[in-house]
Amino acid sequence: MIKKKHTVLHLVNQLSLVNYSISYLVINQAIFLDKNFNINSFILSNSIEKCFNKKKNIFKINFFFLIKQFRDIVNNNNVKYIHIHNIWSVNFLLVVFFYRKNLLYFIHPHGMLLKQALNNKSKFHYIKKIIFLKVIEIVLSRKNIIFLAVTNKERMSIRKYFKKNKVYLLGTFYIFKKRNIQFTKLKKNFICLSRINAHKRILDLIVSFYKANLTNKYKLFIYGEKEDYKYFSQCIDAIKKLSLEKKVFLKNAIYSKKKQNILLSSWANILISRSEVISLSVIESGYYYLPSLVNKNIAESSFTKNSIFISKFSIEAIANKIRKISSISLAERINSGKLINSLVVKNFSINNYAKNLLNIYNKNV
Repeated sequence: MIKKKHTVLHLVNQLSLVNYSISYLVINQAIFLDKNFNINSFILSNSIEKCFNKKKNIFKINFFFLIKQFRDIVNNNNVKYIHIHNIWSVNFLLVVFFYRKNLLYFIHPHGMLLKQALNNKSKFHYIKKIIFLKVIEIVLSRKNIIFLAVTNKERMSIRKYFKKNKVYLLGTFYIFKKRNIQFTKLKKNFICLSRINAHKRILDLIVSFYKANLTNKYKLFIYGEKEDYKYFSQCIDAIKKLSLEKKVFLKNAIYSKKKQNILLSSWANILISRSEVISLSVIESGYYYLPSLVNKNIAESSFTKNSIFISKFSIEAIANKIRKISSISLAERINSGKLINSLVVKNFSINNYAKNLLNIYNKNV
């Protein structure tokens, strides 16, 4: 069994509590698991990139500073287990490769090796990723490298590239909060909780909503961070071109009480990304009795066809599903919400997640 005096060190890009993300998951998991052992976090983001001197046009990779920084925190905190939440970061790769102490590494790709995720950009980007994976495979072929998968689909995608390493199914969780449910206050609003970028297919969603040709009482609200301003401008242009100014709205990301109120009062959530290992927005919506529409590429996030609406990938198919969801009765809508809520509560509690994670840690001591 893992001793309390040992520390699990999580390597992340950043730490933030503002939204559901890898860092949010790490922080909440750390709070819960603190009863069992110490949790620490090491932020490696941009530590190499900062060595770039634009004026002199010189790029220096400060290996020694990076490894020393990592070595100090590992030695000072008696770290035995490293939990890495990334796979594309050169920083993480350097730490694993150059630090020779006998540590146990857990790699948590969070869907980065899914087929759709590898192909979400140009062929040039795909080739670069495959070459990088070949390098990683050599570096990570040691027995003390273990992979963690969120879903069975992801576990298979990991095994495709890392045949010599163990791969465990871990799952994910949602922090359950108090809610005040009033089904009589449901509005005819479709929502999308997503970052604004091409991978999330926001432009396709806008066009699909237009093709659904719903009455004026139905609206679509898209809440998310503007990651790609050029793409965001294209979405704004599409709304104007299709005369949807009174029906489709692009809003900033929402949090806390405001987010809860919107989830509790909306008709359905929509997520049609190119790929998702498992969507926390779908899980969060389900906890607030809000059913979702997802496409088949991410249908594993749906948990059951009885509580999630599944569409084919095309704009026409998504439009048809939006139209169908708009036509269901209030009783059908409420029933779908209750079904997805019961599944979320049963399968995504942090208690179950923590037990699963502890079992995986303990099996590999």
